[in-house]
Amino acid sequence: MIKREVVFFEKSGEHNTDHVIDAVKERVKQGDLTYVVVASNSGKTAIKLAEAMRDTKVKIICVTESPQRLDWKAKWPTLTEENRKRLRELGVIMVENIPYASYCSVLDNNRWQTPSPDTLVYMTLRTVGGAGLKVAMEVMFMAVWASVIPPEENVISIGGTDGGADTAIVVRSAFQENFFASEVSKRPMVREILAMSIEKKWQDEPF
Repeated sequence: MIKREVVFFEKSGEHNTDHVIDAVKERVKQGDLTYVVVASNSGKTAIKLAEAMRDTKVKIICVTESPQRLDWKAKWPTLTEENRKRLRELGVIMVENIPYASYCSVLDNNRWQTPSPDTLVYMTLRTVGGAGLKVAMEVMFMAVWASVIPPEENVISIGGTDGGADTAIVVRSAFQENFFASEVSKRPMVREILAMSIEKKWQDEPF
């Protein structure tokens, strides 16, 4: 039996970021994990995380929004140049050019008006852990696709709701295509919850 502390927040959102980082730092001290993946569009959260982890040996991966933002005339790249420079100084790996793991569902739903399997998966993740859990899983998949973390490796992944961080998990990494793989060892697995919001915020996007 293993006993570990889980941090629960009353409300989701950016105001939980420092507490999430504290929970991650405490888990990293156990020395059995190599990678920490964090969703960070501007780079602000990734910088805060990397600065907190400077005395550790873990590798920090910052995953930003996808170039698919250009489809709806949104700004991309999302990293500011100042933050990009600081991330390089801190040795953070940046992932910017990978498609959203959930974006194909938007196309499916727009055309067929029938929920696709991955839409149901991501909506289920929202039900269990809110947007933070959905994002934490998604950026893990994007990091695997970018070949900056290997599949079948226990990693910490951090997500948030409307900016910052409010969720952190230890998850066995995988390619998204292997969500329901016949070879069970290839599937992703949420192994630990380090931090999560009790009150989830629902968002209306179909993924």
